[in-house]
Amino acid sequence: DYSVQYIPQRSLPDKAIDLVDMTAALLSAQHPVTDKVSLENDLKNAKTEQDQSAAKEHFEKAAAAKKRVEELEDKLKNVSSENKKEEVVVKPNDIAQSVERLTGIPVAKMGANDIERLKGIAGRLKGKVIGQNEAVEAVARAVRRNRAGFDEGNRPIGSLLFVGPTGVGKTELAKQLALDMFGSKDAIIRLDMSEYSDLTASSKLIGTSAGYVGYNDNQNTLTE
Repeated sequence: DYSVQYIPQRSLPDKAIDLVDMTAALLSAQHPVTDKVSLENDLKNAKTEQDQSAAKEHFEKAAAAKKRVEELEDKLKNVSSENKKEEVVVKPNDIAQSVERLTGIPVAKMGANDIERLKGIAGRLKGKVIGQNEAVEAVARAVRRNRAGFDEGNRPIGSLLFVGPTGVGKTELAKQLALDMFGSKDAIIRLDMSEYSDLTASSKLIGTSAGYVGYNDNQNTLTE
């Protein structure tokens, strides 16, 4: 679900598998497992060193090697039980943190109690945008419907048209929605369409050079 919602530029199942691999690698690094084979090899080498030092009457080296042998034997006794205790299970919040590292979206914070958050989204927005309850309810319904799985997949969460004079809260509602869903008011793309009344500017917006397929200066069929 996280990969579908927050990594739309890639395809399933690759993006889901990569998320699981990324999370598992991080947890593995955070909870390293003691290598039993490596300990056994170290123990074997320590015993060999102890025997050789004793045979050559290097008693200080032999005593140090003996102490090392005892330490390694104690570690080997505990390694199996420690590894069992350290069994790590990947949880949804771990996946959410991986998405957050990959995309920069604070998914872990958002997904902690998503159902409860969705219940209160209208109240939070109303607390920030005063006197626009109808608009806030429309936005909240669209978000809840999408998160509940009733979206059609290839369509946006909602297409909302806020109409009114300057200062009633149109832009502020969009900013507060971005803050509530993505953790920042900056998570919004804003286009001032008054700047695109000129045909040349419209060409720049859609990425074509003015006069690409046209008959007049600064004008073409694609721009029109």
